Amino acid sequence: MKIVADAGILGLEQYFSRLGELSLIPGRDMHRAQLQDADVLLVRSITSVNATLLKDTGIRFVGTATSGTDHIDLTYLREHQIEFAHAAGSNANAVVDYCFSALAHVELSGHHTPVADCTIGLIGAGEVGSRFAARLEALGMRYQVYDPPLEMRLRKGGIPTTAFCPALSRFVTLDTVLRSDIVSLHVPLSESGEHKTRQLLDHERLQRLAPGCVIINTCRGAVVDEAALLEMLRSTDGTRCIVDVWENEPTIDPELVAAVEIATPHIAGYSENAKRNATAMLYRQLCHFIGSAQQLPESVSEAVAVSPREPIDEKSHWRLLLDLLPLCEIDANCKASAKQGAIAVQFDEMRVLLKSRGEFRDYQLDMTGLSKSQQSFLAAMGIQQYQARR
Repeated sequence: MKIVADAGILGLEQYFSRLGELSLIPGRDMHRAQLQDADVLLVRSITSVNATLLKDTGIRFVGTATSGTDHIDLTYLREHQIEFAHAAGSNANAVVDYCFSALAHVELSGHHTPVADCTIGLIGAGEVGSRFAARLEALGMRYQVYDPPLEMRLRKGGIPTTAFCPALSRFVTLDTVLRSDIVSLHVPLSESGEHKTRQLLDHERLQRLAPGCVIINTCRGAVVDEAALLEMLRSTDGTRCIVDVWENEPTIDPELVAAVEIATPHIAGYSENAKRNATAMLYRQLCHFIGSAQQLPESVSEAVAVSPREPIDEKSHWRLLLDLLPLCEIDANCKASAKQGAIAVQFDEMRVLLKSRGEFRDYQLDMTGLSKSQQSFLAAMGIQQYQARR
C-alpha cells in the first residue's frame, strides 16, 4: 500500500511507516500525477481534495488531519466510494487555550469592561464551542450560545449524556448573541442550507453588534464578510477583533491584518498535542479500514515548569496565559510580514515556528502567592499544581 501524505503532518513515519510505503509532499504542492499509484491520501486544510486532484487515481482512502472539512469534496468521495476520515476535536483544547489567551489580552489591554463582568457569546457549540463553554461554566463566567441545530438535538434528547453541552437555558437567538460583550465564532464553513455559515456575519449583522464588542474568530475566515468587517474597523464604533483565520489563506488581505487588534496566522489549534492527536485519529481510522491491528507508539512527556511574573498581583493569572501563548508577539510578526507585502510567502513559515507549542495542560506551576480564585482559574485552564519532589 502506498500512502501519500502532507509532509507537515506530525508523526507520520512514527504511525504509518509500518502500514506501507510513505511518500511525503508539501501540502500546497500536491497534484494528481503524484497520486497515480497511491492508495491513501493524507492532507491538512491547505490542500483542496476534489476531482481535479483525485480523478483517475487509485486513492481508496482520504484522511485530513483537521477538524474542518470545507477543503474536501465529500460528494465526490461518496460518489467514488472513497473512504473518508477526519480528526474532529483533535485541536479543540488548543483552540480553547487560544480563546482564553485572547480574553487575557482583552483583560490586560485596559480598554474594555473586565472580562469577569462580560457576557461571552458563542456562535457554535460543537467540539470547540462546547469545551469553551465548559471552561466558562467551571469559572462561573456569563455566556450564551447560538447554535440552532445543536439546540434542536438537545430538545429532542439526541446528545450523549457523556458529552458536555450547554444547558438549554444558555441558547439564545442570533440577535441576542450578537449583543454580547465578546462574540467568539466556532462554526464549520457551510455554503448552503438553512444554517449556512459563509458570511454569517455580513454587513447587516456586523452592524447589530454591541458597541465596543470584541470579535474572536478561530473557525474559518469566510464566516465573516471581510470587506464589511474592514469597513467597520475603519469607522469609529470601537469594535475590536482578534482574528486567526482568513479568507483565501495564505493570500490574505494585508489591510485587514493591519486593521484588527490581534492577527495570527491560523495557529489557534496549532499545538504539538493537537497535531499528534490528529495523526493518531487518522491512523486508527486507516487501520480499521484496512483491517489492521493498531500498534500505537508510546508517548511520554513531562509537564514543563513555569512561573508567574513578579510581583504577583490580581492580574497575574491572566498575564501567565499570555506568557504561555504570546499573542501580541505573534501579532507583531504577522503585521510586519503583511506590511512588507510578504504575508503570502511567510504565512506557512510563521506557523512552522509554533510547531512545538504546548497547551496549558502541558505546564505545571508553583502557585504559592496566588489567591485561591487565581489557583482555581489556572486549574480550570488545565495548568497543573507544581509538586516539589521529595
